[in-house]
Amino acid sequence: MNNTNCLLCLSGIHFDIGSNNVTLHCHCEIPHGRLIGVLGPNGCGKSSLFKALVGEIPYSGEISYFGKSFADVREQVGYLPQHIEIPFDFPISVEEFIAVGSPHYFKFKWPWQKRNDSEKVRDIMAKLAIEHLARAQLSELSGGEQRRVYLGRLLMQDSKLFFLDEPLAGVDEQGEELIVKIWRELVDQGKTVLVVHHDLETVKEIFDEVLVFKHNHIEHFSVDKGSLGSPYKELLTA
Repeated sequence: MNNTNCLLCLSGIHFDIGSNNVTLHCHCEIPHGRLIGVLGPNGCGKSSLFKALVGEIPYSGEISYFGKSFADVREQVGYLPQHIEIPFDFPISVEEFIAVGSPHYFKFKWPWQKRNDSEKVRDIMAKLAIEHLARAQLSELSGGEQRRVYLGRLLMQDSKLFFLDEPLAGVDEQGEELIVKIWRELVDQGKTVLVVHHDLETVKEIFDEVLVFKHNHIEHFSVDKGSLGSPYKELLTA
């Protein structure tokens, strides 16, 4: 499988979750410019698939990005895990934490490069409505505020493809609206965002397409926003 017109192609993925061997029967071709929900019961392998996709766990099967391997496109892929391990008392402000997400952070050669990144940090904080937290320490934030900050750090990377593992967990309604708006802006730029999501009631209003995990199979289809039916619910409960 080497489709260079396909942003992400998956076929027959196998990996281990603890002592369990998981084989996902799938043939998915993910296009550019889509917001895609990843649905399925707890423990079905959604988070593990994301880890395999970004090289954190070994797998067998076929995965290609733009017709290439992950190693060849690493800088074009952004990943937000479900849990980020940061020591509670680690001394870093929100503004600094977001800035470190820039691929140029440790490579600055000219003052204008640092100035451009500083402007981008401020723009991202404004979009996420966290400007007032710029000087706050990460340890002072609520869980929902931390999720916004983690997304802000990821947005510094200018990736073409994003994997977000339960990014709305603990986020209030206002924060959810802001975050979904940012996803839409990314999609409008031709980027693709895959999101592990659990609220089936909001699937149709948020996503263009879904990947549904069911009995070691992954079903991939478009979300019909005009339909009163919920085929993804049927797949999950069948």
